[in-house]
Amino acid sequence: MLCCLNPNCQNPVNPDDREYCFSCGTKLVPSLGDRFRPVYPLAGGGFSQIFLAQDRDARESYVVQQLALPGSNKYYSVSNIFYSLAKKLAQIGENDRISTLSAYFTQGNYFYLVQPAIAGQTLRQELVQQGTFSEQQIWDVLGQILPLLYFIHKRQIVHGNINLESIIRRNSDDRLMLINFDLTKQLFHPNNLHPNNSFDDDWALQTNLDFYDLSVACLHLLSGHPYFSWLQGDRNWSANWQRHPLLQAVSQELAQAIDRLLQKKPQQNYLAVARSLQPIVPALTTPLTAVETAALVSPQANTSATSPQPTVITPSAKPSKRSRLLGGCFLLLLALVAYLYYWQQQQVNTITGHTDEVNSVAFTPDGKKFATGSDDRTVKIWDANSWREIRSLEEHLDWVYSVAIGNDNQTLVSGSKDNTVKVWNLNTGREIKTLRGHKSYVNSVAISPNGQKIASASYDKTAKIWDLKTGKNITLTGHTAEVLTVAISPNGQKLVTGSGDKTMKIWDLNHNPVKELRTLRGHKGAVWSVAISPDSQKLYSVSDGTTIAVWNLNTGRAIRTIAGHTADINLVAVSLDGQTIATCSDDRTIKLWNVISGAELATFKGHTAAVWAVAFSPDGRTLVSTSEDKTVKVWRVPQ
Repeated sequence: MLCCLNPNCQNPVNPDDREYCFSCGTKLVPSLGDRFRPVYPLAGGGFSQIFLAQDRDARESYVVQQLALPGSNKYYSVSNIFYSLAKKLAQIGENDRISTLSAYFTQGNYFYLVQPAIAGQTLRQELVQQGTFSEQQIWDVLGQILPLLYFIHKRQIVHGNINLESIIRRNSDDRLMLINFDLTKQLFHPNNLHPNNSFDDDWALQTNLDFYDLSVACLHLLSGHPYFSWLQGDRNWSANWQRHPLLQAVSQELAQAIDRLLQKKPQQNYLAVARSLQPIVPALTTPLTAVETAALVSPQANTSATSPQPTVITPSAKPSKRSRLLGGCFLLLLALVAYLYYWQQQQVNTITGHTDEVNSVAFTPDGKKFATGSDDRTVKIWDANSWREIRSLEEHLDWVYSVAIGNDNQTLVSGSKDNTVKVWNLNTGREIKTLRGHKSYVNSVAISPNGQKIASASYDKTAKIWDLKTGKNITLTGHTAEVLTVAISPNGQKLVTGSGDKTMKIWDLNHNPVKELRTLRGHKGAVWSVAISPDSQKLYSVSDGTTIAVWNLNTGRAIRTIAGHTADINLVAVSLDGQTIATCSDDRTIKLWNVISGAELATFKGHTAAVWAVAFSPDGRTLVSTSEDKTVKVWRVPQ
């Protein structure tokens, strides 16, 4: 892929061989800084656009921030400010808990900043996984981040973007780091665009915003709710925050610290909070000198000749191994997981009712109900709002391995160890028909988008396609071991089967008779689950092992492999918007992944045994999982 760099382009993703963007007609730029190839848009707004890029030589992924100047006639006057700020940003990378700049440059009247990724979890991810923070955890956040803010402020840099996405806990040592720096507030500050003014005129205000944003982030962690929830109905929320109904009670000491961060006198903020924290947080026990204190008021006060000289980083300068390992990506996690609202807890509910292992789950397209199949030989229908059981379907003679629901919100299909496929009216619970023909267990079923065909996979080494009206079927052969999974593309044109013979086969449903298009090889074990993207372009598969394979459905080409589970993965599911995949595993977890970057977005823990199945609600806000532990769990998906 090649990404159009036009900030106004509505559909910027292009095939590799395009010279001009098919959406807006802009000439495409295959290389930034003669090194970074923009491949996908991650986020954007205002004067800043963010792209996922690939290093031409090292084949490593980077995030590139493109800054567009408001008014082309100001380009040359602001470019000097850009280089000055970039040098300072590169310089503060001497602190290994602040994101490292890999490259900065100008190209085509745009400014570019490049940084590599870092392994860790943002505070947003921690909030989603563990729920609201305790007071001791808030003290830890303040104790680690306040010294970092002081460090950057006295080097004439404001962060400009403090939130739960801009603080990450590094995997290597569990220390908090600052990422996601936003230079636009300084670069495009009005005073910088007029030669008679100086940014120093309101430096105190700019530094104060960092403190203010940190306090809001702490309240977010304490309450589980973001900034806008605090503003609703209360213009004086910053003075009344302790009485807010969303907030847990805090000690007088912490309340005073947060109040001081919210004060309008920025030069007092760090010192006042530091004094209140000193008895609790050793990191702040070192007194500040008069020069250091003055640096918080104006950057001109810090002009020591002994300050380290900034290093110019050019696009051709390769990052050191240490930089690649420790360098933070200041926008990667922000762009991949942009948020509007967070929930206080991951796990919304645990549903009991099945008396044996629960093997499968499927939502109705309207999101009002979902169905589960179990080793207790039943299919249960549940209300997706109250999580209560509506009815139990009990006609199967053995374990129910798979369930699927048609786009009409009423056709339910189930596959069982009793070698049959049953068709039900989901709304009445009435069995419509039983489809017989397989000679062994039916492990997987799917319904075509138009509701006219059913596909089934069986341990008899075949897949079958059934006519829903007549009950007649055609048999697909070619696999040399049991067929374990089946999926029909959303456009209804292709069928994919996965087998114990370690292969997948893609079939053409438009051809009469149905014919095999190709066989995909690469898995080292039995293929247990396949899923197709909503645009019918990508195929996701999992097998005996800990990785997810991503394929081009049309060409059969392997795109990437995603790893992260610690035991066999049992199923993969795709969100309706195609942006996220979910996997469940024998390691008792469910994981969410970004489909573009392969980045792990969240891990859900709570099941006490292997997790067999997972499904997204149609709106993507809810995830339902089923397990060997006989339970069904409902989780909130971070938005």
